[in-house]
Amino acid sequence: MPCGAVLDSDGDGVLDDKDRCPDTPKGVAVDAVGCPLDSDGDGVVDMHDQCPDTPKGAAVDTKGCQLDSDGDGVVDMKDQCPNTRRVHQLMQSVAPSIAMVTVSMTTWTSAPAHRRVPRLIATAACSRSCSTTCCSRPTRPS
Repeated sequence: MPCGAVLDSDGDGVLDDKDRCPDTPKGVAVDAVGCPLDSDGDGVVDMHDQCPDTPKGAAVDTKGCQLDSDGDGVVDMKDQCPNTRRVHQLMQSVAPSIAMVTVSMTTWTSAPAHRRVPRLIATAACSRSCSTTCCSRPTRPS
């Protein structure tokens, strides 16, 4: 090698003297300073990102997927009822024979006496603006 030659040790196309990520794995797409790309800007580089189209500003896990803190299937960014899982857990502990389904709170306009406690529990956990994707409501066992 000629004296004074500049190297690209990791072969990413960015010369070592400008490369901020000198050990980039072979074949990984990099930015102008030699670091792996993070196309959606979620903090998880593309080569490890299992959810490459995460909306800007969304909180993500180590895999780059949006968080669902209460495990109800609705990502935190869209979850109008962030404590839905707690409603399910509470209902299972106090009334395990009551089946739970997901419905709109607007269907609870006149609850019979035997359903008032679950209604109060669900209402405490969910706002009145809940959609059909987040609030829990007991149904009669089959």
